[in-house]
Amino acid sequence: MNEQTFSADWLSLREPFDDAARTRAWPSLAPLALGQAADDRRIVDLAAGTGANLRFLAPRLGGNQRWRLVDHDPVLLISARRQLTDWALRRGARVSSDDQQGLTIDAATFKLHAEFVPLDLAAVEPLVAIGDATLVTASALIDLVSVTWLQRWIDACARTGTDVAFALNCAGHAHWRPADEDDVAVARAFSAHHRTNKGFGPAIGPEAADLAAQRLAAAGYTVATADSHWSIDAPSTAMLQAMVDGHARAATEMSDSPEVISRWRGRRQADIEAGRLALVVGHRDLWASADRSAIRRSG
Repeated sequence: MNEQTFSADWLSLREPFDDAARTRAWPSLAPLALGQAADDRRIVDLAAGTGANLRFLAPRLGGNQRWRLVDHDPVLLISARRQLTDWALRRGARVSSDDQQGLTIDAATFKLHAEFVPLDLAAVEPLVAIGDATLVTASALIDLVSVTWLQRWIDACARTGTDVAFALNCAGHAHWRPADEDDVAVARAFSAHHRTNKGFGPAIGPEAADLAAQRLAAAGYTVATADSHWSIDAPSTAMLQAMVDGHARAATEMSDSPEVISRWRGRRQADIEAGRLALVVGHRDLWASADRSAIRRSG
């Protein structure tokens, strides 16, 4: 992906759009997510970035929670700690640190402890990272990994009876309004870039959520999915600018006609400046609940 994908600035820019999209999807996932009440949820968040996944899920899951935020970038984990502290204080929660640099947040409807673990997910054995987790979750990740990587994690989660939640998986469509004559050419080149190796082998791309749902079901999981599309309207100029720039950069790397992409970018820039551009980007959320009775029988 382009350099903005894993920057703290980009993650902060996209978080309100992520939250809105996931909020629309949550009613379809909540019955499964909350169906097995847990007094002590143990959660591993893969490619956790600045902690947005925790900020979304913790208030909705409630109760006692232990989080292990895993990311390859220690700078992002430092930002996660700071942002989670600020977020908790704004909610009126009590926040404290421990000697191991963990963070405890005591809020009205939940209490959690978070630890921050720098880890290369392309190299680590899944069972090592999962540990005693009851839930493995990730946001905006699995469309960037390979089929082999995804299957290894599904197999490990199934072996340990760990629930799975994959949010904001790119579903492969971007609907620009108004339409432009070169939208199709940009989309084709962007899709080709999407499927390149992001460090985990050839990326699955837009089929990731459906593939994960199929393979989790085959592993004995009960699976729910829901659309979590971004809706970016004309006033959101910074996000629209980031999307135009990101699409153009990625498409240019893969296109045989970079001048076409350049002209498209110029017209889209004019659309932003005129206040007439809007965009819907397809995403899909997934929640999978393990059959723990089968795990107990096999164990």
